[in-house]
Amino acid sequence: MIVASRTLDWTTMDSLTRPIPLILGGAICVANLVDCRPMTEADEDAALCDVYPGAFSWVLEDIHKIEPFAVKGQRRLFDVPYELPEQC
Repeated sequence: MIVASRTLDWTTMDSLTRPIPLILGGAICVANLVDCRPMTEADEDAALCDVYPGAFSWVLEDIHKIEPFAVKGQRRLFDVPYELPEQC
């Protein structure tokens, strides 16, 4: 499950070339984490940030939007009670 931050990074938002709809402070999708590796310059566009020392890239597959709901995010992996919809 991917949880969106409650706060907005305006520096990143200002660099986007097209506006995107925002959902803050809630679960927005589910995905399978298939790899976690050191970040490279090739990852910068997808990550919306520059590579920096100690950065990692999470490689996700089977990404599905879900009906957003409030979740208090954490800066680590954590469990969220959630039952995956049939269509995912």
